[in-house]
Amino acid sequence: MKTIQLIKILLLVIWGYGNTYGQIIDRTYEIPGALDAPNVSGCNLVADGSFIVAGFETNARGFLLKVDSIGDLVWRKMFVNKHLIGDPEPTNDGGFIAQTRAYSSSSMGLVGDFFLTKFDSLGNIEYEIVDSLQGVYKNISTSIYYEKNNKVHLSYIYDELDVNSNLVLSNKVHQYTTSSGGMIGSLIDTLAVTYPTGGSYGNTFNRATNYLSWYFKDSKVLLNDGRIASIVNFERWLGSGGTTPVYNMAFCVVDSFGQIETFKYQNYIPIVGDAITYGIAETGDGGFVMVGENAQGNFLLKLDSDGDPIWMKPIASHVGLPPRLGVLDNGNIVCGQNVYDYQGNYLNPLRLNVAQRGMHVGSKAVYLAKSNGVDSIRIFIDGTLGKIYLDTIVGNIYRDLNLDCSKNGLEEGMKGIKVQAIGNLNFIAMTDSLGNYSMLVDSGTYTVSAVLPSLYWGSCPPSMTVSTNALHTTNVVNFGLQTLFECPIMTVDIGAPFIRATGGGSAYTISYCNNGTVDAINGTVEVELDPNLNVLSTTIPIASQVGNTYTFNIGNVAMNDCGSFRMQVVIDSSVAISLPISQTFCTQAHIYPDSICIPNYWNGPIIEVDATCLVDTVEFLLENVGAPMIQSLQYYVYEDNVMFRTGNTTVLGNGGTELILEPALPGKTYRIDVKQAPGFPPLLGDSMATIAIEGCNPLPNGTFNTGFITQFSNDNGGVFVAQDCQMGIAAYDPNDKAAQPEGYGSANHIYDYTKLDYRIRFQNTGNDTAFVVVVRDTISPFLDPATIQMGASSHPYTWNLSGQGVLEVTFNNIMLPDSNINEPASHGFFHYEIEQTTNNPIGSIINNTAAIYFDFNPPIFTNTTTHTVGENFVTINLSIGEIYEETVAIKVFPNPFSSVTTIQVEGEEYECLKLRVFDVTGRLVTTTQVHFDNKIELLKGNIQTGVYFYQLEGDGKLINTGKIIAQ
Repeated sequence: MKTIQLIKILLLVIWGYGNTYGQIIDRTYEIPGALDAPNVSGCNLVADGSFIVAGFETNARGFLLKVDSIGDLVWRKMFVNKHLIGDPEPTNDGGFIAQTRAYSSSSMGLVGDFFLTKFDSLGNIEYEIVDSLQGVYKNISTSIYYEKNNKVHLSYIYDELDVNSNLVLSNKVHQYTTSSGGMIGSLIDTLAVTYPTGGSYGNTFNRATNYLSWYFKDSKVLLNDGRIASIVNFERWLGSGGTTPVYNMAFCVVDSFGQIETFKYQNYIPIVGDAITYGIAETGDGGFVMVGENAQGNFLLKLDSDGDPIWMKPIASHVGLPPRLGVLDNGNIVCGQNVYDYQGNYLNPLRLNVAQRGMHVGSKAVYLAKSNGVDSIRIFIDGTLGKIYLDTIVGNIYRDLNLDCSKNGLEEGMKGIKVQAIGNLNFIAMTDSLGNYSMLVDSGTYTVSAVLPSLYWGSCPPSMTVSTNALHTTNVVNFGLQTLFECPIMTVDIGAPFIRATGGGSAYTISYCNNGTVDAINGTVEVELDPNLNVLSTTIPIASQVGNTYTFNIGNVAMNDCGSFRMQVVIDSSVAISLPISQTFCTQAHIYPDSICIPNYWNGPIIEVDATCLVDTVEFLLENVGAPMIQSLQYYVYEDNVMFRTGNTTVLGNGGTELILEPALPGKTYRIDVKQAPGFPPLLGDSMATIAIEGCNPLPNGTFNTGFITQFSNDNGGVFVAQDCQMGIAAYDPNDKAAQPEGYGSANHIYDYTKLDYRIRFQNTGNDTAFVVVVRDTISPFLDPATIQMGASSHPYTWNLSGQGVLEVTFNNIMLPDSNINEPASHGFFHYEIEQTTNNPIGSIINNTAAIYFDFNPPIFTNTTTHTVGENFVTINLSIGEIYEETVAIKVFPNPFSSVTTIQVEGEEYECLKLRVFDVTGRLVTTTQVHFDNKIELLKGNIQTGVYFYQLEGDGKLINTGKIIAQ
């Protein structure tokens, strides 16, 4: 029976320099046909941000894996009778070189021979150079380096010294080649002994005298000025027959010509007894830090630029492979499983109880770890005090058809279901095609639950509490999703990468899903196109058209299934010539069926709004399509981004309407917000019905103000309705991230209940077709990843959530042409909507940046979108007030006020004055009234600092509205 062994690779990313918490991508990779456990012997970063992993099995097979920066396996290569040794080195042509060792005789060499093997970017062997030096110590003294001038250095070093550390005999084996494999040079080594060219390997090793020296992989560091600093380990053989080893070390620096600048033997360094050094790294002050061990245990040793000791600190002991060493960009030292500051003081463990081996490249430290018999790779990016999460919660989410809370053979797993673990830290995962999920978590207690697709589903159990109080614990938590209501529930989204007048590529994608419990029958989508856009083509037939509303039949949509279609549009030519490029285009999609099957789900009013331009007047139409109102609702009118009018609607019955007219000043944008009744359910829409219109009364030159529509939320219709509002563009950054609403003012203020709709755009500006595009988006901690709703996109994609909110969107086989070949088709995009974390503090700043990977190239980072959670941020024009009686004058003083303000009526006498005060959300704050008095005094009392609106009535008749500020 064929055995499949597994190799586990963990990618850990730690952000920041404080008490940060890492994200792990935990993947398991098969080594097909393995007869024993695989061994990772090395890894390295390559230019595209991915990793080449080398290793072998003891059954004489070697392997190479390429793993991209987000943990996906790119390719895997197996090699019979060949072990891969050490870290592969990237080359300029996108390939890499590695040391290999033969396990069978061939025309190239004998059993045990070492090779310099050149691989292309796909892991195929291009050529090999055999090193036929024989000797029992050959396998302990290899090092390989690649220079950017296409030189490859491969060396085996055997140096003999006398008891006074004088060089007696140097038997170095060194070769360097061109990238095509030709031998062109000779050794320039740490001890500056050279050998003839022409392929000569020098003398053979003679173990007749006292010392043997060798390097570990980390024993050299190339300095910025071309010098090489290294540490050399000396093995002295004593006793009868030279059988007892004694270990010492030295520090050496040579210049770029191989001339020794510094050579300091162990006597100059405060190390007691035998010592072996494993690695050296350059520090920011021009000095060095090295790691080693002696009889007292492991140590860190800090040297100045001349190799003189500054400090020496004992560190946590390691077992197994030597600990690898790295210096992070902030000066902290990562060694093995621990982090130390610049002075060698212990900061924090990385919560690993395994031996580690790693490398350091730039700001990344890569570790190879032997953990429970499984090899691992861990990657640290700019991390100092980060935690590695090794406890696991796994399980399966299935459709519980017989409602017994137990999965049987006929009940299938459900894909794409989010699972969240809520504790001191929150984690999230998604189920795969079989319904399985896995998430790494910190030690602690968590409430684990499935995020239900819709209100028509229940979960058994609703949640489970698990504790992970020790490393490497695994908790299994399964959930059965049960039907509560047999009904489809359709969702829809619409989006386009951009809207432009020329150049093509302005295409709306309309995507839809059925999150209900049964199939949707005879589904349709109505698209109300912006009146300034024309349809060029559609990917499915147009069933009917009435004005600028297009109807599409989408047929039956299965439960837990999705679909999409596209509409190619263009700005009307007359509009493109006469109006601003940056005008806003709004297009809406409405999906059917749009009914809700839950009895008595909402028995309140539902307000819908519309806007019409009547030459120099904006007409706002309010309609109640729900149950009759019990009381009037508050509304607000904006001019550009200034709130200048507020009022109450009439009490509307079912089907009742109200017109609100607003004179339109030249160039202005107008918006109305109508607050829905208290308790209005999110499934039906936003808590505020809103609509905006720009350019109703243009300026004399035909232009008008733009950019105000997208500052505010335009969400109205819940899951059944979606709207895309975006400004027309000309030139732009092709790889960017945008959010709606954009936010108010320079700080991009939003309320703490505002949802965000992100759009990420990308374009292939390379010189060849892109086959795979991956977008990685780390969600802000002020956003709730459990609420993500994926939306429209230019191309089909798959997506995944992991860690504390890492969104990964993959476009496989996208075949995105480069912009030089087909500019309109070189673009792509996708949408997603997300809600804020509950109770975000005022002042919270929500930043978001995405990384875009084209094939295996380095990532392109988008701009950073920023929003600030705020209150009372809308500008209110206090000079604007409404007086509804011509004979009345109103005075408000002082305003702003800190303790009391007075509202005084002049010109008329009233038996009763009543004052109502509302906050900016329309909530009634206080009511006060007086009899037979012409003024009302309002005490600040419990009124919080902020802007408020008031209504003043005289004898039951509205006489004045205005604004006041409490300080």
